[in-house]
Amino acid sequence: QQPLDSTGWLIEQKTVSVALHFRNLPEADKSLAQETFYMAISQLEPVLNLSRHMRVQPGKQVLELLPVGFDKGDCVRFLSCYWDHHTGQTWLCY
Repeated sequence: QQPLDSTGWLIEQKTVSVALHFRNLPEADKSLAQETFYMAISQLEPVLNLSRHMRVQPGKQVLELLPVGFDKGDCVRFLSCYWDHHTGQTWLCY
């Protein structure tokens, strides 16, 4: 995780996604953070064709850019199948 500056923005780089956290911004700046995130994506769209491969997942004071067609449920299903196949044991997730 790397802060952009001292204003309360936080960019979290993950393996296949990136998230903009703006929880610590002053209330008046939160809409600017969201606008900036979407503007950056729109500027990259012609070059990277993001809309075909990525989607924005809004959360509680966070915006995350994720791959299309893969979500937390898919991840749990993948891990469950992987665990069952490699250990022969049932994997339970809460």
